[in-house]
Amino acid sequence: MEKPATGMKIKYGKSCDGTPWRKLHIGIDQVMNMQSVEVTDYASSDIGKLDDLINIEAPISKVISDGAYYSKKRVQKFYEKDITPVIPPPPNSIVHGLPETEWHDKIVQYIQEKETVYAFSFADLRFIKNTVMDYRHW
Repeated sequence: MEKPATGMKIKYGKSCDGTPWRKLHIGIDQVMNMQSVEVTDYASSDIGKLDDLINIEAPISKVISDGAYYSKKRVQKFYEKDITPVIPPPPNSIVHGLPETEWHDKIVQYIQEKETVYAFSFADLRFIKNTVMDYRHW
């Protein structure tokens, strides 16, 4: 299955007209209980839903997501609130050396030292993806 820029699904080379692409955003806790769920259309920004996902009553110590949720300003806010953001930056990211980009700079320096973005903590992402996929028959 492919998702072209129009957001319509293409399956087996045929358009699935009338079936718009949807994105499911899930906020889960450390024991894999869903705390929040957001469904958006294909045109919605992933990063725009992050605040909704973490607006919960439970304490948050870490935010783990893919790069679609990354922004320098947002990861710095998490860092200042003692929330560890485990969100990979874009591959062309650079160190700025500014107080407002402290966490961004730490991430970029770490990746540059390891010489690969895969050194970044993807073990957590793989664990979540595999666990969520186990529940695909909800």
